[in-house]
This record gives sequence, C-alpha cells and structure tokens, in this order.
Amino acid sequence: MTGDAIALSLRLKKSDWLRLHALVTELRAADAPAPSLQGVIIAALNDYLTKRGEAPLETQPFGRGGARTSRKRAGA
Repeated sequence: MTGDAIALSLRLKKSDWLRLHALVTELRAADAPAPSLQGVIIAALNDYLTKRGEAPLETQPFGRGGARTSRKRAGA
C-alpha cells in the first residue's frame, strides 16, 4: 500500500501526512529500530485520531513478537 493510499484510508489531511512522512524519514535517518519506529507511528496516528474524536488504533499480539493494529469497535 502506498503512502497516498494509507493517507486516504485514514482520511489524513495533506499537512498531517507530510508531518508523519517527515517523522518517519527522520527516524530512518537516525537508524531507529523497527519496533520503536512502529510504536512512534502508532502513537502519532492515535494522537491524530483522538484529536479528530475517533477511536484510537488497538495493538494486539500477532505471531512471534509482532503486532497488528485494528480500529477499536464502538461499544466494544
């Protein structure tokens, strides 16, 4: 999935997507470990979704040490 497709699926404004992209680029340049990068991205998306009044992403264990994210269902 491309960045544009992700932005559209999350209904991100272009300015929000550019800030998130800049953050990811900065972390890659700093050689941040992958789990840390994933955590930062999830935290940034949760902050964005919370400000919009939407449910945050929920991280669930997946496989060996991995994680997957899904939207929390309303009322769940």
